[in-house]
Amino acid sequence: MGGLPEFEWDAEKSTVLSKKSDTYSSIHGKLYTSLKPISPASGLRGITLYSRGKLVNLPEYFSESTSSHFFSYLTGWISIDFIEDFEEDVISTNRQSIVWDEIEMQELREVLKDLVSEINTDWRKRRKEKKQKEITTRTGIDTKKWVSTLPDSVKKDTQKIIETLGSEDVLEEFGSVIESLHRIIPEYAELHWRHLNSQLKGDVEDYYKNGMLGEAADQAVKLYFQRMREMAAYTEDGVELVGKVYRTKPFIDDRKPKIRLNNLQTDSEKAIQTGQAFLSMGIYAGFRNPVNHAPMKNVVPGLFSQMDCLNVLSLVSYLMTRLDSASVDPDI
Repeated sequence: MGGLPEFEWDAEKSTVLSKKSDTYSSIHGKLYTSLKPISPASGLRGITLYSRGKLVNLPEYFSESTSSHFFSYLTGWISIDFIEDFEEDVISTNRQSIVWDEIEMQELREVLKDLVSEINTDWRKRRKEKKQKEITTRTGIDTKKWVSTLPDSVKKDTQKIIETLGSEDVLEEFGSVIESLHRIIPEYAELHWRHLNSQLKGDVEDYYKNGMLGEAADQAVKLYFQRMREMAAYTEDGVELVGKVYRTKPFIDDRKPKIRLNNLQTDSEKAIQTGQAFLSMGIYAGFRNPVNHAPMKNVVPGLFSQMDCLNVLSLVSYLMTRLDSASVDPDI
């Protein structure tokens, strides 16, 4: 065998056999898959058949197609004692093969083929689960959970890359590549790629992870206006708050803003200040007001798509980030 067994199955526990007649109830045996491919020269590849403790069929796969690499790992034995009770002798003279032409033997071969197919399916499932655990142990990344959070546009390709890099004999070499991929495409990648303001991201993350993008965007707008109120020490809300906080050109006399985003010396600086005011009014009138006037389930995705909500998060993040370097005039 190619080293130690990796997985094993009891033939008699197969669901294939449980659905057959009592004739097959006496079938028993052990099937194994190895950690490494089994050498063809070993003579162990495939399933050996025995009857009453004696060899009756050399190892084979009982499959119409043996191109899958699964068959390079498969070995084991099955006891089929009941064939000794047939009137016709179905065992060759040298007891190394069965005469499969008989109707009963053709049916047995179909059963064995279905049994091998069932083991093949389970082997792939168990191997995939084991590999995911190995990747988690090596990198600390739960790949199954990670991939489940990704947008459909990158999910399939990311899974393919993980499976390729995590395949046997290369995980140790490419574990760091999987870690790098995780940094580029982390859980909830669309939220990560928005590079949201740090004061905003933590407060909307749970909404986003639960698929509540409308609530996430609504919470973001509320947080932004709350931050303006706290910085300016005002109690107003909405357009009235924005007008008092930022003002618009010219920024002189009673037009001086409470919160200054910059020195307001150049045309560009003044345009940024004015733009902050207009964008703030727009996000309130164009998103916050519609959300306030109807249940969220009627607003998203009826009026705003999931992508609209993500774009609102990005806009609010921009406005919040402008406040990070702003100054407050204590005399206004």
